[in-house]
Amino acid sequence: MSITLTCQCGKTHKVKSKYAGKKFLCDSCNQVLFVPGLPQGEPDSENDPSENQETSPPDRQGSAEHLDTAKKPMARRSRRFILWGTFGGLLLIAGFLLAYFFILRPESDQEAKSHRPTHPKYQGFHDVTDSKMIFGWAWDANQPDSPISVDIYDGDKLLATVKADVFRQDLKAKGKPGKHGFRIATPASLKDGKPHSVRIRYAGTKADLVNTPKVVTLLPE
Repeated sequence: MSITLTCQCGKTHKVKSKYAGKKFLCDSCNQVLFVPGLPQGEPDSENDPSENQETSPPDRQGSAEHLDTAKKPMARRSRRFILWGTFGGLLLIAGFLLAYFFILRPESDQEAKSHRPTHPKYQGFHDVTDSKMIFGWAWDANQPDSPISVDIYDGDKLLATVKADVFRQDLKAKGKPGKHGFRIATPASLKDGKPHSVRIRYAGTKADLVNTPKVVTLLPE
């Protein structure tokens, strides 16, 4: 006799009774079907001549070995898919890390440095104070292209604030930017025959230039 099975896809299969208790694949939807055992008292198909007239299912339906063989390619494809997916993910992460450390991070560090306030590094020298003029030079070594100013004092009295932006060849010869000199005509208040302590400081600070103060006694002209 034969055993009739109906798959979930709607296809009906007639299977020889000798396949009772085995599994096979539906050739329409690849669903795994289980062939139930024969009821008690039913003749075996091997002893039933009429069974030979029935159409047996394809080998792929009745063979458990074929079922395993069919599953193997799918398993291999799944493993390859997982491996390639993992490999692609690792490449993506590696690319992101490289871009961050070699492109994004240096740019962000450079931008942070450009916005970081720089502390001034003042340098300067009080050259001369005489009856004609007061002159010297001053600069911020951290900002060599930006002239600074100096405050000129008579004791504790502020006489003038002067920008140090006059070109001096001697500074340029020493490897410094040339335009950091300053000079002013000596104020008349210093020419009274009395001693005066002329002090020069970086503007807005209490830091003195080198070689200051100078004590001078200047006669009226």
